[in-house]
Amino acid sequence: MPDNYYDELLAGIRKNMEQGHYDSANAMIEEELSMPYVPSKVLTELNELKKELKPYLSKEKEMKIMSPEEVSKALEKGGEAVFRALRTLDNSNIRNYLDVIQEYLLDDMADRLVVSMLIEACQKQQVSTPLSYYHQGKRQIVVPSQLKGMFADEAVNEAYGVMVRILESQNPSFLKQCEQVLVQYVSLNYPQKITVSGMNLAYSVIRYVYLAYDDEEGFRQFARAQQISLENLVDIII
Repeated sequence: MPDNYYDELLAGIRKNMEQGHYDSANAMIEEELSMPYVPSKVLTELNELKKELKPYLSKEKEMKIMSPEEVSKALEKGGEAVFRALRTLDNSNIRNYLDVIQEYLLDDMADRLVVSMLIEACQKQQVSTPLSYYHQGKRQIVVPSQLKGMFADEAVNEAYGVMVRILESQNPSFLKQCEQVLVQYVSLNYPQKITVSGMNLAYSVIRYVYLAYDDEEGFRQFARAQQISLENLVDIII
């Protein structure tokens, strides 16, 4: 897990632009801008790069509305094609694509992150049709119109606040990694309800990052200093 996530992200975007891979660069920018937290300096740079990219993107291609069959193929293909499919869904009546969406949600090979993004796309358009999907091998049923947005849960916002308060002044690079892990965890579990408090979610994420560095003793010291009750934490799986 790199210390300089944002530096590598921006370098990757610029490299794609230099090589003429404008769609890939744009997809990276759009993905990062969709995150609930982006440092203000990075946000400014991303928006500047987005402006630089605009003349190189085909307006016709960017705004093309896919048919349900094309959306299905794009979801199956994965990668950048998924973002094009999602743009179509965001700019269309998503109810016309529910059969395709439902088919993908139940596909054994479905990308769990894409499942979350499709359900949230339906939530944004207040779809009241129940949808089935798999989460950790178990079939779930959800009504998108009854959901909140992916990062609208109070526990997620509280977890951000806890991590910033504890880590921002002491270890900002560690904080960046924790933020990314939290985003991944929430994204890969949506629309499952978060069952722990924001504080315990924050501590769970922090524990995950410590253990990713194989620094169990470091986390024990952190837990003692923060008086953390370990039995209240959850396993972070990403």
